Amino acid sequence: MRISLPDWLGPICRGTRWPGIRGAVALATVLLAVLFALEAVADKLTMKDGRVFEGRVISENDREIKIRTARATLTVPRDQVERIDKGTSTLQQRDEKLEALTLEKPEEYIDVASWLLGEGASVWDSDLFRRLCAIPVAQDPRLAVRANLVLGRGWEAHGRPEEAAEAWARAEAADPADPEARRLAASGRKTLESAARRRVEALRNALRAASNENFAEAVPVLRNSQGGPGATEAEASLGRSLDAMTTDLQRRIRCKPCEGTAQIECPLCKGTGALQCADCGGTGARSSFTTGREAKGTERKLCRACLGMGNALCTNCKAERDVIFNPAISMDLNGKKTVMGIRIHTTAGHEFDEIRKEINLRDLTTQTGGTDVTSVLVEKVNPGGKRNCPSCGGVKFDPPAQEVDFKALSAATGALDAKLTSGGSFLRDLQPQSRYDEKVIADRFWLYSNGRWVFSK
Repeated sequence: MRISLPDWLGPICRGTRWPGIRGAVALATVLLAVLFALEAVADKLTMKDGRVFEGRVISENDREIKIRTARATLTVPRDQVERIDKGTSTLQQRDEKLEALTLEKPEEYIDVASWLLGEGASVWDSDLFRRLCAIPVAQDPRLAVRANLVLGRGWEAHGRPEEAAEAWARAEAADPADPEARRLAASGRKTLESAARRRVEALRNALRAASNENFAEAVPVLRNSQGGPGATEAEASLGRSLDAMTTDLQRRIRCKPCEGTAQIECPLCKGTGALQCADCGGTGARSSFTTGREAKGTERKLCRACLGMGNALCTNCKAERDVIFNPAISMDLNGKKTVMGIRIHTTAGHEFDEIRKEINLRDLTTQTGGTDVTSVLVEKVNPGGKRNCPSCGGVKFDPPAQEVDFKALSAATGALDAKLTSGGSFLRDLQPQSRYDEKVIADRFWLYSNGRWVFSK
């Protein structure tokens, strides 16, 4: 069985030598202590076949139960479950804190990030932590100092000194007068200086590889060096941007994963362009029980989680499609009622906002006339199901007729050699361009619901 260690345990294992059996016993003791601490308070699903799943039950109905474990979110048929034992785990506390977050109170995102460094250390997650420190700054730039100080402390605690130094540099740039930001940024400058030198050396070596026609080795480094240390000097010698040079070289390489087409099947949606709704199982409808004087027992209604569509567009491949909501009742020329569907073009990550313009999401009625929506027609996803190949950056194999300018590549290599031997500082090349990591929250999934980040609730 393969076991993934929590992120917070990494520095302990990396910074400690575990000699022989005694070391193995010590490591096992630490792991068992962590596991027992988590298991003692987690929800437990005991299956009829003897299997046990532990984590947090996030939803359940008459057909299935959805449980979020430390490694994955599972959906199991209710008729296969023998017993449910409820508890209050650290994972559940984390999810409750995340689901309580609102964009009206961005400072609370930083509070949760700080909690992950203390009481919530057992459920610390690097991607989650990074997102929690970026969203509040995007909402309120005045929070940049506090968010980056917390971010830096998190990276320092988890053995990532370069990322910690970058966060402190952002904090100082946001408010040069803040004493703590100045102190921590000063302590991280040496780390940043070393990191910048390594990046310049990597860029120099990539240009040298390109000069030797080893384009496949050079392209990944050139792509990651854009806007970084040494990029200005290299571009001056090349007479073009690193981006243009990278694209030129990539066009000369037939990428193996995509066979030179620049596109691959989206790994998240498996090429369908949509992700099945966990609440209704993709049917678009849910069973509900009515009570009262006119109770009808169990009846089928449109699933509110997916608005009757049965799935959501995949944001990973930026899918789009038309959705038709029926009925919208109107009168024809003969005075007869006709049913006219409301066609709405939707895009991944913005579906609810686009549908909201025509449909009342709370009551599932039309905004004009208040007519009940009784059915939904989902048309084929287009575009979607494909995404740019990460190996080639979405550049199609199409060798340019013009030869590579090897003279310019040699000049750029020489310029970086001179920079490395000059003894000057590289820090000016690492001045933070933004107060937060924009790439982390480019999807604009800033709210948390049912175990995942979403665009809106």
